[in-house]
Amino acid sequence: MAKGAILTHAVLNRANLNQADLTLTRMNHADLSRANLSGANLTDADLVEAFFARANLMGANLTNANLTRAELMSANLAGVILRGATMPDGKVHR
Repeated sequence: MAKGAILTHAVLNRANLNQADLTLTRMNHADLSRANLSGANLTDADLVEAFFARANLMGANLTNANLTRAELMSANLAGVILRGATMPDGKVHR
């Protein structure tokens, strides 16, 4: 994955994005279910309506990320940095 990539509507379920630099990446409507995003840098990422069901976001940096209407059902959010993130109507269920 490249910094600033456009991955709108991408199907990345079960992808291993451990420690990936996804700064400024556009992943609107992407399917990231069960993906490993542990330690990933998603600073300033556009994640509108992204689907993170059961994804591993442990220690990920989501500073200033746009998570509007994102689905985070059963995602591992331990140690996630959400400073300045936008999450109106984002869903987090356990």
